[in-house]
Amino acid sequence: MAEIDHVHFLCADPEASAEFFRRHFAAVEVARIRYPDWLIIRVQIGATILALSPRRGAQVLADPAEGPRRGFYHVGIRVQGLDALVERLRAAGAPILGEPRDIDGKVRVAYAGAPDGIELELLEPLPAPRPA
Repeated sequence: MAEIDHVHFLCADPEASAEFFRRHFAAVEVARIRYPDWLIIRVQIGATILALSPRRGAQVLADPAEGPRRGFYHVGIRVQGLDALVERLRAAGAPILGEPRDIDGKVRVAYAGAPDGIELELLEPLPAPRPA
């Protein structure tokens, strides 16, 4: 059996990224791992761990990519109260990359930006239609 343990992001400011996820998604810091030359902040949202670290040594962080590209695309987060969350993110200065919309009557989605150019897909399952 295999399962994903975490997704790891290199951040210009991992403390700001961790605070963003704590504030807007009730993330819980589950570990802070310190190496002589590095830090890993592990935050948990639901069952998912995000690991956030600064660049290591002389690493150079490129500007975040824009638009569809090969490789990492976004982090999908299931939420409740999507529209209110989007308004709170907007008020906090987070970029809203795609306004809330329903897809196939099954899910409501929106896209937002987190620190360091991390793109978030916010998903709120819609209630199943009642049989007629």
